[in-house]
Amino acid sequence: GDGMLLEFASVVDAIGCAVAIQRGMLSRNERVPEEKRMVFRIGVNIGDIIIDGNDIFGDGVNVAARLESLCEPGGICISRAANEQVRDKLSLSFADLGEHMVKNIARAVGVFGLKATDIASLPEIPLGQLQLEAAAKADRRRPERTIALAASIAVLIGVAAGAAWWITRGATPPSPRGLERQLAAALAESLPGTSLKYREDTSAAFAALGRHRAIALARRAEGTFRTGDWPTREIAEEKVLEKCQQLFDEPCAVLGADDAIAPLGADGAPAIRDMPRVHYTGLFNPERIPGVRERERQRPEIAGYATAPGPKAIALHASGIVRAATGAPSQRAAEEQALRACNNDPARRDAPGPCYLYAAENKVVLPLRSTTPIAPVLPSPSSPSAPPSSAPPAPSPPAAPRAPVAIAAVPLAAPGPAAFLAALTDTMTKIAPSQPAAGREAQIAAYQTSSDHKAIAAFPPSSSWRASGQGNPRAAEERVLEGCEARYGEPCVLVAVDDAIEAPPPNGKWPRRAMPRAEYQGLFDPQQIPAATEALRLRPDVASYRAMQGVKAAAYHPWGRIFIAAGPMTQREAEERALAECNADPPRNGQAGSCFLYAVGDQVVLPKRSMSPMTGGPPAVK
Repeated sequence: GDGMLLEFASVVDAIGCAVAIQRGMLSRNERVPEEKRMVFRIGVNIGDIIIDGNDIFGDGVNVAARLESLCEPGGICISRAANEQVRDKLSLSFADLGEHMVKNIARAVGVFGLKATDIASLPEIPLGQLQLEAAAKADRRRPERTIALAASIAVLIGVAAGAAWWITRGATPPSPRGLERQLAAALAESLPGTSLKYREDTSAAFAALGRHRAIALARRAEGTFRTGDWPTREIAEEKVLEKCQQLFDEPCAVLGADDAIAPLGADGAPAIRDMPRVHYTGLFNPERIPGVRERERQRPEIAGYATAPGPKAIALHASGIVRAATGAPSQRAAEEQALRACNNDPARRDAPGPCYLYAAENKVVLPLRSTTPIAPVLPSPSSPSAPPSSAPPAPSPPAAPRAPVAIAAVPLAAPGPAAFLAALTDTMTKIAPSQPAAGREAQIAAYQTSSDHKAIAAFPPSSSWRASGQGNPRAAEERVLEGCEARYGEPCVLVAVDDAIEAPPPNGKWPRRAMPRAEYQGLFDPQQIPAATEALRLRPDVASYRAMQGVKAAAYHPWGRIFIAAGPMTQREAEERALAECNADPPRNGQAGSCFLYAVGDQVVLPKRSMSPMTGGPPAVK
């Protein structure tokens, strides 16, 4: 296809080859017109592989493929295991990009990266010299070749997604009017529900942007995002995809860049690309902030945030606004200050969408998509709604902002239970208008009387889900969204956590939150069970499930309950028994829908949403 898989017996050789390729491509591209340049991503992993004739596969290869997809165009990403092997052997410094959960891999993968700008500073390695050195090393290792293959190094080289189609277009760029017509036609085909005026206005605005520019589309949200004035076309593509995904809460596709329009696929749209920086949840690192310009990362309060005194927080807007608050009186005050400064920034007033909390202390929390503080309110003898007296003033006057500040907390104690009930009912009615009134009222009544930390979510347009008895607000939020998505099969909308109700979005489209554990379909891992308590994850039969020999199956209910069947039976019988025990669960007593098949053998199948056995054969004789 658009890439290649290489196997090496030495990780030093593998990374040396990767650096030589990327450095050589930089030199080659200097002599090639920009519209015909090719840009690669390279992922390197060391691990076990399976050899079958001329093919190799296995987890070692799968991780290399995931590393390649996480890599920036022109860069190299390597696994933690590979980095340990070369750390003291090569004069290269790979940046720690944190732990990432990747598709079909049960464990988190430690990722280290080398940026294209760092590679550009290296001397170019003559290809002949590289071949001679590799051959000499191979000769010295030849007697150990058979052993080395058992834990080989897999390198996945791929054309940077979205780059290959630039090769096919003509060298003569279209006129501005021609570009507008092409883009309008592409919008009509990929987003047929949009109006002619929207398509014409969007196309004209894109053509007026400075080079390098790019425009991305969100299919589900039926929206677009555009940006311009970037150093290269590749960077413009990367930034517009990050901004689009952050705004619309879904992976987007590049529709056009500079003077070219991407070809449409069979489904009427260009390829969708998921952007890893939008999912990052590790320690704060300015390089991991999505969609921002280099000058924003280099601002003193951002570059020095990790070592700044706390309590502290950062807020981020999809347009690239990033605001920090440090040394605040409390963690909640820091989060309020950061969000207020971001939402009141003059540059945000004409930009769609609210600001989100990006970091709380040094922990990145952007995937929570919280438009309000997540730290609890501390008791105070003064008015709880008044901001701390030491809070710095917002960057712009707070009077009559053109876009609402996305901080909407309705404290239960201040306005009273009746006011909270009215506000929650109104919000639930807006998000899920088709839910029967009796069901909505029962859900809200149960929510009000729930103990400890609690949360409520909605599945538009007709359903809702509730979680309670959690240890902290974050756990309640995570559990309700995971349980809701597991129950209904698609991401849900967060409505309220404890006594804080989510703010209505300016565009009227309530954001859905996809939860990775509800979509996980790798090997059975207790940590990947959605909406589960820690006690369930540590339950002996759950913790030892992978170690069980023979036939086995697991069934799951979105309340966070799981039932396991194993022993001397057929696979179909195991699946039937697990589902039967789950559906007969006495504490649940048939409430909240049927159970789903969670695992067949060691393979998680929850996303298939099967409420009956998946393995063929006659039903078990009762």
